[in-house]
Amino acid sequence: MRCIPAKIIELLIFFWKENNYCNKIELAALEPLLYRDSGKDIGDICSLIQDANLKCSITTNGFCLHKFVNKLTGKVDKVRVSLHSMDRDIYRQIMGYDGYGQVIRNIKSAVQSGINISINRVLLKNYTKDLEEQIEFVNHLKINLKLLDLYYTDDIGNHYEQFYIAPEQVLESFVASGVLKFCEEKSFNRNRRVYSTRDGGTVEYKLQADCTNKNDPICLHCSKKNFCLEGYADYLRVFPDGKGTFCYMRRETDFDIFNEKNKLILEKDNRFYRVPLRLVITDTCNFNCGFPKATKSWCLKRFRDFNYLVERV
Repeated sequence: MRCIPAKIIELLIFFWKENNYCNKIELAALEPLLYRDSGKDIGDICSLIQDANLKCSITTNGFCLHKFVNKLTGKVDKVRVSLHSMDRDIYRQIMGYDGYGQVIRNIKSAVQSGINISINRVLLKNYTKDLEEQIEFVNHLKINLKLLDLYYTDDIGNHYEQFYIAPEQVLESFVASGVLKFCEEKSFNRNRRVYSTRDGGTVEYKLQADCTNKNDPICLHCSKKNFCLEGYADYLRVFPDGKGTFCYMRRETDFDIFNEKNKLILEKDNRFYRVPLRLVITDTCNFNCGFPKATKSWCLKRFRDFNYLVERV
């Protein structure tokens, strides 16, 4: 397993803080709870971010969350748990492993411990019958559910129309029946539409039409522009191989963040004032998200030669 060295993470956080860049540091993609480097784990990384007075969030599949509840309590602003179905069999088909029961228990335990939990769900057409149960789940726990568009990439092109469905289409019946009530629209990069549940939960999604950063010169003649669901430089993603990117679809736009001697070589950039720093701190995941009844993965990081474990930890 390859990780961003703890030394580099510390240097990046200092660089971000000293230049007064966007105060959001996100530990996301693959499985950040697997992180180990120089005796440090995810709790230590969150402490570094907290000590710099920056906002720290984690996106995780939640399978190992029970191991870190004590270390994360009071140190993270939000933990996003990927829960793409409330149907145990469909969950297993999507994630590649039957970890459903443990993830549900971990979510409940983390909420009880005071951790701000939000659920992430990638919507798949014909696999949304359980959404009412998931809305009731977040309603009961008084937490947030974020519905995500399936992102297009070339290698899932043949599956995309079969599985893509827009969040607003899925939510129509819940709004019409009063299960969900429109709450507000929040603005950050792409605007978000937020609905409230009966007892204080929330459901939200990003408005696809509000992707506004496609006028960058690198986007103007891009053949993937019409399929892209992010504007250029919505995030700065940093990977364990020392590369960074402003674009999730085109690896040729990568640039160097740190070198083989673990020296930070990232240059200052005015875009960093508005761009969250998203650290892919490890190259390994213990699940492999894909389409039900198919072998094709839709994980955005799959084309970077990362590792997906068969054995769980």
